[in-house]
Amino acid sequence: MEDSGRSSSTSAVNQPLPGEQAMPPALPVMQEAASHWWDLNLPPGSRDELSDLVAELDQVEREIRHLSLSPTEGREARQERLLTVLDEVDRRLEHAREMDRVRDNERARLRAELHSRIRPFFALKRGGPGNGF
Repeated sequence: MEDSGRSSSTSAVNQPLPGEQAMPPALPVMQEAASHWWDLNLPPGSRDELSDLVAELDQVEREIRHLSLSPTEGREARQERLLTVLDEVDRRLEHAREMDRVRDNERARLRAELHSRIRPFFALKRGGPGNGF
């Protein structure tokens, strides 16, 4: 502690420095408590307790923040998953529609080809031109 020019004697009244007001006498216990209250150089054990308390308060704050955000975050995450599923369903549905179009076009082509091949046989059976019956 720096020497402030005050006497370190145990007199009943502290002598003020020039320009300071005189302080009323205080009990030694109160003086000691006041000096420890403002002492920022805490003993090692106190620092650990203080760090633990600050860490615990930080943890509680994080949990409170998480609780207040989790319903929204949970909804957003579920919505994102649902959108992903819906995108996949849309993609597969479009693929199935395209496959149906291709299949329907192929069926129509085969039907037309088949009709073009069997039409002459139906014409012969009905007694059409060149039948001879």
